[in-house]
Amino acid sequence: MDAYNAYAQNGLVPLTRQGGPSTDEKPAMTMPLMSIPGIPEEEEYLPTSHSVPLSLATHDQSDRPRAVLVGDGFDALDVMADHIFRIGAQRKKWFKAPKMGMRRHEVATGVTIRARTGLYRTFPVDYEALKPFEDAITKLNPEVAIKMRSDIVGTIMETYINPSPSMTELVIDENTRIQILDSIELLARARKHQYAAFIRSEQVLVVWADSVENVIPAAEALEESLIQFIWQGPEVNVKFNQIMIADAKDRQELQEQERRDSQNSSEKYGVDGVVLPELTVDEKGSVKEKAEDLDPEDLAMRELKKSWRDRPVMLIAPVSDAFAIMLCMTLISLGLRKLIKEYILDGQPMRFILFIFAPGLFCIASFAAMCVIGSIWQTFGPIRQVTQKSKYFSGIAPKRTMGELSHVTVQLPVYKESLEEVIMPTVESLKKAITTYERQGGSVGILICDDGLQLLSKAEADKRRRFYFDNNIAYVARPGHGVDGFVRKGRFKKAGNMNYAAALSLRVEEIMDDLRPGAQEALGAEHFWSELDEMDVYDQALAQALEEKEGRAWAAGNIRIGEVILIVDSDTRVPEDCFADAVSEMKESPEVAIIQHMSGVMQVAHHFFENGIAHFTRSIQHAISYCCSSGEVAPFVGHNAFLRWSALQECLAIDPDDGLNKIWSEDHVSEDFQIAVTLQIKGYTVRWATYSNGDFEEGVSLTCDDEINRWQKYAFGCSELLFHPLKNWIFRGPITPLFREFVWSNIPMHSKFTICGYIFSYYAISCAWILTVANYFIMGLNRESSATNLPSWQVTLVCIILFTGLCNVAFITLRYRLKLPNCGQMAVDQIKWIPYFSIFFTGMSMPMSAALVSHLVGYNMTWSTTVKTVEKSNFFLQLPIIWRRFWPQLSFFGLCVPMMIITSSSLMPPGYRFLGVEVYVPMGIITGSHLLYPFALNPWFLSFSVSRAYSYSLTDIFSWGISLIISTFTVLRVSFFQLDETTILWPCIRVSFLVSLSPLAYVDSGMSIIHLLYIHAHIDSVLHHTSHITDYNLMHLK
Repeated sequence: MDAYNAYAQNGLVPLTRQGGPSTDEKPAMTMPLMSIPGIPEEEEYLPTSHSVPLSLATHDQSDRPRAVLVGDGFDALDVMADHIFRIGAQRKKWFKAPKMGMRRHEVATGVTIRARTGLYRTFPVDYEALKPFEDAITKLNPEVAIKMRSDIVGTIMETYINPSPSMTELVIDENTRIQILDSIELLARARKHQYAAFIRSEQVLVVWADSVENVIPAAEALEESLIQFIWQGPEVNVKFNQIMIADAKDRQELQEQERRDSQNSSEKYGVDGVVLPELTVDEKGSVKEKAEDLDPEDLAMRELKKSWRDRPVMLIAPVSDAFAIMLCMTLISLGLRKLIKEYILDGQPMRFILFIFAPGLFCIASFAAMCVIGSIWQTFGPIRQVTQKSKYFSGIAPKRTMGELSHVTVQLPVYKESLEEVIMPTVESLKKAITTYERQGGSVGILICDDGLQLLSKAEADKRRRFYFDNNIAYVARPGHGVDGFVRKGRFKKAGNMNYAAALSLRVEEIMDDLRPGAQEALGAEHFWSELDEMDVYDQALAQALEEKEGRAWAAGNIRIGEVILIVDSDTRVPEDCFADAVSEMKESPEVAIIQHMSGVMQVAHHFFENGIAHFTRSIQHAISYCCSSGEVAPFVGHNAFLRWSALQECLAIDPDDGLNKIWSEDHVSEDFQIAVTLQIKGYTVRWATYSNGDFEEGVSLTCDDEINRWQKYAFGCSELLFHPLKNWIFRGPITPLFREFVWSNIPMHSKFTICGYIFSYYAISCAWILTVANYFIMGLNRESSATNLPSWQVTLVCIILFTGLCNVAFITLRYRLKLPNCGQMAVDQIKWIPYFSIFFTGMSMPMSAALVSHLVGYNMTWSTTVKTVEKSNFFLQLPIIWRRFWPQLSFFGLCVPMMIITSSSLMPPGYRFLGVEVYVPMGIITGSHLLYPFALNPWFLSFSVSRAYSYSLTDIFSWGISLIISTFTVLRVSFFQLDETTILWPCIRVSFLVSLSPLAYVDSGMSIIHLLYIHAHIDSVLHHTSHITDYNLMHLK
């Protein structure tokens, strides 16, 4: 935030100009701000972010707003400008002090700092020669800018820029280009995020920044690059600039000219005196070097680079999925075998009715089968593909394109997130990447789809718009739900938010197509259509498009969408050099519609719950990378992905509810899954990329109830994609058209099996508690059942062995085989979080089933927005929150605890007592996990102040696991010995109560151990005072 705004927040800046007119007297502007509802009156004279005024009214020294006075009439802004000028003049020799009687050929240099939007403070003060510079910077609107002329800048201008009047940018290296402008006035149209420009008319370099602290380091870094550039020599640099900035045709003509020039010269020298190989042009017009002039190593590298374009289809995943299908079929066949054997014994054909459940069992078991085969493959299978390129995977960065770089639009959907804590850090991360890309020769625009702007207070909305304007950010904001009859469709508003912005952008393009011929005709046939003309037409088109919305839509800035779109969330961090690779890969592979990057984790709270979810997210990202490198179709997760705009426009479809063309489905919660399937049906490819090394970072859930909401959205979305609500089954059938289209599409068959396995994994988790409770009564009552009935105990044992054992071991082994850094710590973390995820996945079964049932019965289920910032809490605040959020599962499973005790005691008749390990262990695990989930995974529950969240240690988590084992062991011993109620019932209840509370007493590891020893001693004392253990034991054995 700039200095002026910082002072204003503290009430230190007066609202009127010292010695000048009141705030009602505004500088005259040739292009006033468009009429937007709620715009602050004091900003009406400011330029819009999509249009730049042609001139600014002159304001003298008395018109300058004052901040904190520090002496001699100076304020803090004057002091900072003087400080920067002194450093530049005395240490760096960037500036020349103003002289009396200055000659015309001498150029004024100086510093200007933004006092507030539309008004700048320039140093040296009252220096009329800097007035054009100040006016140009006012239109560009950075926070600070310096106009410098040094010996280095002079050498660059005289040696490279002046001899080439048509040169528009100076290529310092392949990653750094600086724009060249003919006059200082053109700074208003400069690429702002390059943060530098050479001015040909004044032979100066202008460097600007969005914070005062960064301007001197930025100028120093640029000066160091210029020194290295000069040191290479003019011959090399001139040739390098000519090749880098020319297009394909120009490069061919350049090489032909070099061959003609080489006839008059015996040798052509390159860097460090190395003879450059002769270049040839083939019949297709591409530039090549003669093979005899290349070393064998260069030839090998050239062949390797050629092979980069050949992306084979990996067949590892199809083979793995085939084995998984065979495993599922084997399990189903074993069940059929048991039915046949029973039929042979009793001759009752009705038992074959059970076989109608075989397709459902196949679907539910498919994910577990894929885990079994995948774990074996990760442990013993090939891994070389993880570091290569294939059709659906990019393990290494693409070769950088030498042609023109496409315009990229960063699309950032936001709602009511905190501007300072969430949106600003994301924008700062994007600006660093934009600077890198623009200095590489590309251009980037940020388009924020702000769904909360019209819902915020006037002060908050004005604050956001000022931030957007100061950072050259375009935005589109739609009206709230129900405002003037406007309807925000869908349960999850992100799709509608992006559709609204895309529709407005497309409408602007249509209007521009209508206006452009008339504007060209008015300017004359000989007029060269320039970028300025295009922007003037755009201003008219945007104004007309907003007028058609009758004031309901708010928009400003350049909302036109580029050839490539980067979609990010409001809490995202991006690598500094990511756009050039994405654009190069898009140009290299025109069949690719989405490049989904592997994401790292951006943590903000660092408490144990966020740490656990961060570990799970990283593990999932690595698992997806392995699967995609093996040949699986890449997923699209909705953020940190580059999309081809032309491909998205092919997905435009008319919404039958309102008749509008829309890209993103507003009828599905999982709009990202829907658009990925649609694009693949149309023949496009979704690709997974890992060469960013996890530098794309995303935020994770900060609380357990937020994570439950996230998984419920996933489950609800999968149900939407697969089934119609029950009320529509009669007329439309159970299966949705989208899923039928997906099944019959040209997507690879093995990927269809994988996607279906992923979808049905939510059903498997959701039905866990229902089947466990049902099996508890079936097995407990010893009713005769078919041999095909699989007891819950066996399912539990398989899950423990598979997900807790095999999958973790396989993942640790895979990381070691890939030689990832910190493999030892990763292995410790993988084991450390086992108790955490045992409670996590088991305890979410009932909430996920609620989401699936809600969709089927047509219940309008909604979720709150994800919390992006840390909201401190404590024990007393969390208790009512936990009850309101989790009361269904706490009530149900709270009743299950006494039910389990009563059904195992002598209160029940002997024939109705529930006996055996296979009865109690599954029910105990599912009950304990649902009861512990809201408490054990709540980082604030053990905090009795809001100063910090409780951070559980490894010993605490291990103690929780021991507590669960002791709890289960207690119930088993009691149920096995079947003691009567006078000796065991109430002690059992008391023990169970103590065990259930044991995690809440873990203030530290020492207390954990003491508490466990006390529980164990209490159990032994209870069992010691029972009288008829042996007699009942013998009777039970008989």
